[in-house]
Amino acid sequence: MTSGITQLLNAAVVALIVLLYYDNARFHRQNPWYVLGFPVAVLLFIYIMWNSTLKTLKNDGIDWRGTHYSLAELRANKVSRR
Repeated sequence: MTSGITQLLNAAVVALIVLLYYDNARFHRQNPWYVLGFPVAVLLFIYIMWNSTLKTLKNDGIDWRGTHYSLAELRANKVSRR
C-alpha cells in the first residue's frame, strides 16, 4: 500500500516487533515459534475492530442487552438508563 521510504520503515518496524517478540519468548523460556502467530493475531484484531465499527455505523448505534443506544445519544454522552 505504500512505496519508497515509508515501505522500508514499515518493514523495519515489523522486523523489529518480530525480533523483540522472539527475544522476549526466549527470555521467558517460551516457544519462540509463537512469533508466527503474532501477524495472525494482529489481523484478527483488525477484523474485529472493523466489523464492530461497520455494524455500529450501519445500525446507527449499538444494541446492548436488548437496548438500542443511538449514535446521537452516545456522542452527546446522554444515554438514559431505561
